[in-house]
Amino acid sequence: MLRWMTLGVFGVVACGPSPPPENDTEGGSSSTTNTSNGSMTGLPMTSPLPGTDPTITTADPPTTGAVTSEVDPSATTGNETNTVTTSPTSATSTTGGECGGGAECPFGQGCVAGQCVSVEVIPPCPVVAVVDSHFPLVHEPTSLVLADLDGDNDLDVATGAPELSLIEVQTQVSEGEFVPGETIALVPATGFIHLAAGDLDGDGDVDLAAALGSDVDVLLNHDGVWKLESVLDSQSGLRRVHLANADSAGPGLFDLITVGASSPNIGVWLGVGAGAFEPEPPFDAPLSFGIGVVDVNGDLLHDLVGPDFNDSFASVGVLIRDGGGGFVDGGLLPATGESLVQVLAGDLADDPEDIVELLALTRDAVGGLVILWSGKEHGAWDPVPRLMRPSFPLSGGLLADVDPDGDVDLVAATETNALVVLHGDGSGGFACERVFELGSPTTAELLAVGDVDLQGVREIVTADVSLRDLVVIKTL
Repeated sequence: MLRWMTLGVFGVVACGPSPPPENDTEGGSSSTTNTSNGSMTGLPMTSPLPGTDPTITTADPPTTGAVTSEVDPSATTGNETNTVTTSPTSATSTTGGECGGGAECPFGQGCVAGQCVSVEVIPPCPVVAVVDSHFPLVHEPTSLVLADLDGDNDLDVATGAPELSLIEVQTQVSEGEFVPGETIALVPATGFIHLAAGDLDGDGDVDLAAALGSDVDVLLNHDGVWKLESVLDSQSGLRRVHLANADSAGPGLFDLITVGASSPNIGVWLGVGAGAFEPEPPFDAPLSFGIGVVDVNGDLLHDLVGPDFNDSFASVGVLIRDGGGGFVDGGLLPATGESLVQVLAGDLADDPEDIVELLALTRDAVGGLVILWSGKEHGAWDPVPRLMRPSFPLSGGLLADVDPDGDVDLVAATETNALVVLHGDGSGGFACERVFELGSPTTAELLAVGDVDLQGVREIVTADVSLRDLVVIKTL
């Protein structure tokens, strides 16, 4: 049965509402050295993070087509280096007060690296029309990727369905319209499925990597026919899998990187061509599930940024790719608030050098916090960050320009039935916030952005798990 709903926009108040009740969530977007090729070992283990075990359910096959509605809500209220250094403290971020050691900051400020930093409240954006489309899924997904899976130059959707250990494909048949496609069988396992998409064998087709249980299935796409090429043993526990550029001369072969949910364990498989991968020795690193995989120092190799295990997730750790398959310690940046949920990296400021800024999601006693470290050169950030407050605590997200105005935005999930877009201001922060209503909470793993209808503007694609709907959001 086709299910659909009207996508609305929440009104928000400039100062932000009281935070919703605490829920257990997983983060979603990094010492000591080394093993062979520079891999890190010997880092202390810490208490495991909670995992998930989705309830097994079944559903009737979906009908095809989509229901689309247009909504016009009323206005709401309101260079290259392998090490990381820090540049001098930003004078514009701090209030001059000192904190720590029993000294607290006044209300509306946060304590970072012994200094009180003002918290900027992100105002609501002017409201414009929204078009939303809903397409039914058979299974409840835990992960989603948006890619051209059938080679026809438009974007399709693949979702991971853990109850039957399979991938469900939604094929785009016209501009922005999806119909149920094939299902791709995985090696039977239980629990969370996390997907990554990219050309893993160099033939021009988009392939898939699926982390299911403690293993990663490599699925090669041969003109729309899927073949399970190999199963990579990524140690015990639930995993997330990420693609990483393995060629310092430019985009080429991909490596696969996995991060554990229950231990600070990272696995690396080096892409050697034709969809084959050679394992590097796994190593313990002080990074949580919510890592970002991005080139932070301009050497065209993907590095890792994430909440630091050894500091109770209160700092951001950086691991720099060493060119041989391993990573070296790239430094630590202190944060504020409670445990960091996720760390992201991207070019948030308009600069000719394409310097990468860092962003972390957390919360404090008042509500959600976004922590932003500005970059002055590749691999170097101000130690005292900018603090900004959205109207909701954010549970994970991704960076992409969805306006499009040339500035990078943050698309984020929340613990409530809402999706938040923070629109970039071009100077390393966010100008305003839009909040979109959903039928149930989503997660960072169920967010993707791309030009779905080929009209030159990126849409947001997510899933409403409780309704088993694929939701496409386009802001006009």
